[in-house]
Amino acid sequence: MTAGQRHFIVLDLNHGGLLISNKLAGHGYRVTAVDVYGTLPKEAFSDLPAEVEVVSKPPLPDKNTIIITPVHLDPNYPVLAKARSQGNTIYSHHYITGQILHEKGIFSQTKVIEITGVKAKTSTATLLARILSFKEKSYYIQPGA
Repeated sequence: MTAGQRHFIVLDLNHGGLLISNKLAGHGYRVTAVDVYGTLPKEAFSDLPAEVEVVSKPPLPDKNTIIITPVHLDPNYPVLAKARSQGNTIYSHHYITGQILHEKGIFSQTKVIEITGVKAKTSTATLLARILSFKEKSYYIQPGA
C-alpha cells in the first residue's frame, strides 16, 4: 500500500471484499465497496465503519485510487478498464489479504499455499495436505485412496 493514496475501490463483496473493506477502513483508508453482482442484503453491510461506502454502481476511479479486485472478475469491467488505462495500482483480493495478514503477523512462521479456480479446489487441497503430512517420507498415493 502506497503512502498518500488514501482511497480504495474494493470490487466484489461476495468473495472476501466485505472483510477487506473493513480492514482497510480500520487502517484509516476511505473505501468504496462495490457489490458487483447486487446480491448482498443490506444487513451484510450494517457492521461496516463509516469510512466504507457500499455501492452497486461504482464510480470510475481517479488516478490516485487503488483498486482491489478478485482474480475472476471480468477484465473489461468498467472500473478495471479505466484503472488500467490511466495506470492505477490494481491489487488482487489475494495480494491485499496477504498484506493484511503480514501486517498482523498472522502466518509469519508458516508457508501459505493458495488454491484458486472453479473446479477441484477441495480435492487439490486434500491431496496436497495428505502429501505434506508425510513430510520427507516418500510415498505413492493410489488414486481413490
